[in-house]
Amino acid sequence: MKGFRAATMLYRKGTQDRLHGVHVDTIVVDENEVDTYLDDGWYRTPAEAGKEEHAAGSRSMFDDIAERLHAIDAEEARLIAMREDLDRRHADLAAAEAAAASKKAEKPQKQQAAAAQS
Repeated sequence: MKGFRAATMLYRKGTQDRLHGVHVDTIVVDENEVDTYLDDGWYRTPAEAGKEEHAAGSRSMFDDIAERLHAIDAEEARLIAMREDLDRRHADLAAAEAAAASKKAEKPQKQQAAAAQS
């Protein structure tokens, strides 16, 4: 094992130890390597590792809720479009039925008019 000029203990979420109410893994690194380990997800204190755990959980819960809301909005838009299509088709059908009824009603009138002229 090589010696450290200035040893620094770092923490990340894990299962090795429970410190200050947070389950963490620990590592001891030389002071000049600290920034590299911080970039890789290690923290200077167990509290920072615990806060990141809660923040990450909150973000994923928020992302899940946002995704569900987006899906609901998409489904609502799809249902609205279907309803508008059904309303349009119903109006077209009603207009066609009215036109057919009108033609049916005109036919006897034309026959009576033709019979009256003869």
